[in-house]
Amino acid sequence: MIIRIITNSLIIAGMKIIIVGSTGVIGKHVTKELEKRHEIIRVGSKSGDIQCDMTSTAAV
Repeated sequence: MIIRIITNSLIIAGMKIIIVGSTGVIGKHVTKELEKRHEIIRVGSKSGDIQCDMTSTAAV
C-alpha cells in the first residue's frame, strides 16, 4: 500500500473498494472518481462484477 501526504491530507492509493449500486445515479459518479486511484469491485442486483440481492440476508 502506498501512502502519500499532500498538503496536510493523507491519501492512501491502491485500495480495493466494493461499491454496491455502482450503476445508479450517484454510484456512477462515485465509481468514476474512485476508479482513478483504486481497484473497484462493482456489486449489483443485475449487473456488475458480482451479482447479489441485497434484500436477502442469505445472499449477503
